[in-house]
Amino acid sequence: MTPTREPSFAGRERELAWLANELDEARLGRGGAVLVSGAGGIGKTALVCELAARSESVLFVWSRCDPGGAERPLAPWLEVLAQLGEGSPAREELDALRLELQTPLDQRGAERVDPETACHLLLQRIARVLEREAESRALAIVLDDLHLSDLA
Repeated sequence: MTPTREPSFAGRERELAWLANELDEARLGRGGAVLVSGAGGIGKTALVCELAARSESVLFVWSRCDPGGAERPLAPWLEVLAQLGEGSPAREELDALRLELQTPLDQRGAERVDPETACHLLLQRIARVLEREAESRALAIVLDDLHLSDLA
């Protein structure tokens, strides 16, 4: 899910410059997380779309949280992993992790730990995969409508 770039993007140059600087830091190996927040409809997605359009050397991976997210825990990460798998040498690992994410905890045979520990271990694996992917190419992961995410 890659949002469409607004043809008449105007203003927000200060915010755009700040975000571009954060991308530059990530390219230098000093990545981190950035939260773009504001009222609904204010143009947060348009701002990040414009940043992506101006940042050709960075792979932007998009996902969106939806109100029904509680029914599909960690659903945005399924889309992120699927997009990363396209063209990645680690596609098999990414696909296996996606399959594991889609499998309910009580149906996973190998893990015999409590659900909280299992979720923590899974999140650690996702983080390691993302770190490895970011080592091989400049990467920006966009989780749109994060306020709608599930508790997992």
